[in-house]
Amino acid sequence: MKRPLMAVATAAMIMAGGVLAGAAPAYAGTSCTPKQKKSFSTPGYNTDLEVQVCVINSGPHRSAHIQVGWQDGGDSANDGDRKFDKLRLHYRLERYDRDYATGSCSIAGRVNTNRSGAWVCGTDTIDSSLTGGWSGDGYVEYDLDRDGEGSSNWQLTGSPLVN
Repeated sequence: MKRPLMAVATAAMIMAGGVLAGAAPAYAGTSCTPKQKKSFSTPGYNTDLEVQVCVINSGPHRSAHIQVGWQDGGDSANDGDRKFDKLRLHYRLERYDRDYATGSCSIAGRVNTNRSGAWVCGTDTIDSSLTGGWSGDGYVEYDLDRDGEGSSNWQLTGSPLVN
């Protein structure tokens, strides 16, 4: 029986030291998108991603992150045997569509060498007394191995707003 990817992601994050659990005080407001899913036509089995974009508001502290879980990843990072030449999460913390913090992380190595798993990438926490309009946003940049197409982007839906 397959477990939903985000359940696997959450369990993995908690076991990895509570990346989300305990990361912010109990009064923190966290707002995430529903799961956004995409199946990639990779060599062998298609690789499936489930992604959520989140924003955290903890008093004057604000941050954003992307949670990703995957199934049917690979077992090799060697060219010609891997799933992705590039798989990078780009994320940003915004207030009314103005960027306050941005970043990215590559998960190609993880997905290429693990059949399933989960990861979280996020911005540094910033302090701001401004209220209202805070959100997380981002996209996935990917290049499938052996397809000859180069890089493409999967634009993600941004998180709901928090104060």
